[in-house]
Amino acid sequence: MRIGLVGFFGWGNFGDELFFNIWRETLSQYELVRMNDLIEKPYFTKSAVAKASSVDAVIIGGGDLIRIEAISPLYWNGAWTAKPIVVSGIGVAEESKTNRPDVIPRLQKFFSSNNILSLSARDERSAEWISQNIRPKVPVRIVPDLVFADTTPSNGIDGRVNAVPRVAFVLNKKQITESDLEIWGSLLAAHSEGRIVASILVLATGDQREREIDNLKRHGLGEYAESFDDTAQMLDHLRKMDLVMSAKFHALVVASKYGIPYVSLRDTSKSLGLMRYSPSGAIPPELIDLLEPLVDRTSLSSSVQSLTRKHVRDLANAEISHVTGLMNAIRQLNFP
Repeated sequence: MRIGLVGFFGWGNFGDELFFNIWRETLSQYELVRMNDLIEKPYFTKSAVAKASSVDAVIIGGGDLIRIEAISPLYWNGAWTAKPIVVSGIGVAEESKTNRPDVIPRLQKFFSSNNILSLSARDERSAEWISQNIRPKVPVRIVPDLVFADTTPSNGIDGRVNAVPRVAFVLNKKQITESDLEIWGSLLAAHSEGRIVASILVLATGDQREREIDNLKRHGLGEYAESFDDTAQMLDHLRKMDLVMSAKFHALVVASKYGIPYVSLRDTSKSLGLMRYSPSGAIPPELIDLLEPLVDRTSLSSSVQSLTRKHVRDLANAEISHVTGLMNAIRQLNFP
């Protein structure tokens, strides 16, 4: 059986490549096809209808695949509805101030298909938005981010504490702010004094990695950057940290998964949602003293989190098992 995978796959973005690896590892008994064979529009060398006809089922997700300012012909292409569809672990990106009026009607049409077997969102806010605005035929289940599942490499020690605290600083691929530069300046000063070991991690591969490195160089940060060849190296490196400060969401997810303290550099709906449900390790006192003048005190507290790491992991594992079970059922129906 051939399964088509739909997501932001192939661009080299850290979180999305982790999603792709999750499906590749958990559905290895099937032939998996990345539906976009191009990473620019029109995304396909053949028509979407032809791509759909070449697979037996479609999995869409995870990630922020619903955006209020645009609708992607990759994610929500009507051609996919010709096949059984599972939508798993998606989020709604509401940060844009532009709300395009045709987005909701087109999503409503897509989600009215009887071929959508299952739909889950990765946080309460996304689930509420989908339920209220799209009103899909199937219920919207809430699941943790799929990266919390037990499929990513787990070498090393959870919540490792080094003799000299190691701090990872991860910047956004699109924008480096004045606040980012101010915080990095303070980290660099502490690094120079031997109080911490600080580095800027480039969590991207391929062309995306090169663009991010170029952006760091334009801001005079290139000499502090560490980059990697694949997501496995990124995960191994993150797990050796005592603190992760990140403008990228999935660096925070990985830190939380492994019990490493984290601080979000962006107040996005998904990072705030993560803080509400996913436990973080306790920030060492010497790092709190360093960070308090730089970031909001509330971002240094873990008191708002309500689920244990094991609970979050179990919920993510359950979602992966749910999707796998649906794929197995489709196989039994199509290939008795």
